[in-house]
Amino acid sequence: MLQGLLMNPQTFDEYWLGYLAGHSKPSTRFIHYLGLFFAPIAGVAASFLVTWWAFLVIIPVFYLAALFTHPLLEHNSNKPFAEPALVERHCAASHARARFDGRSWPPAQPSEGRRQIGMETAVVAACSAVLMLGAGFHVYWAFGGRIGAGVSLPQREDGGPAVKETAVGALAVGLVLALVLLLLLGFAGLIRLPLPHWLLKTALILWAAVFTLRALSWSRYFGLFKRVRNTRFARYDSLLYSPSCLLLGLGLFLLALADTA
Repeated sequence: MLQGLLMNPQTFDEYWLGYLAGHSKPSTRFIHYLGLFFAPIAGVAASFLVTWWAFLVIIPVFYLAALFTHPLLEHNSNKPFAEPALVERHCAASHARARFDGRSWPPAQPSEGRRQIGMETAVVAACSAVLMLGAGFHVYWAFGGRIGAGVSLPQREDGGPAVKETAVGALAVGLVLALVLLLLLGFAGLIRLPLPHWLLKTALILWAAVFTLRALSWSRYFGLFKRVRNTRFARYDSLLYSPSCLLLGLGLFLLALADTA
């Protein structure tokens, strides 16, 4: 039945049901969303910090990771999902049949609950991507990595560091971001943590507030409303760091609010 829906969809509903069934495992959907959000973020960051062509390498790598979830996790092929012309032809035929039979077209869209689940998965993937990237870079800097280290800390007007660089500090930030990632994945049910759900939700709200305040800070050297804007760090903060914190803050708040619905 499933294979028939995948290979020969007669309506959009059939195609959509087949598509969902072909991505039935949470791990598959998570990897797809992670590739969709993490790859562009990681690619842009690497192009800024390492070399301009890093984006062209990272995108195919994450695409292949998502591609291999079909044979390795779902034990199916993504080929039926990669042939929009086939689906369009079948949907056009269904449109003609529906008009002949006096039925409405297009068919009813997926339920609000299904759309909400998809949105929440996308938010979890986007926030996880930012946290993974941030934690990875801070641990890398803690162990002596120099790529991007020159723009990792706030700078004074003369370009000198406003905060002293220490390996312990970088490692602490990396571990904190990794901890927030674990809390997020536990709250989303992707991993099991020995903590009650209400505690995970409380922690998520607290960290949402922390990231939002970091993004909207009126500090002299960092935040969207910072006063010093002519340093290299300030430019990276305006383009990458503060928007990422704002994304995390709003995303975590959204997940917590959706959980009360």
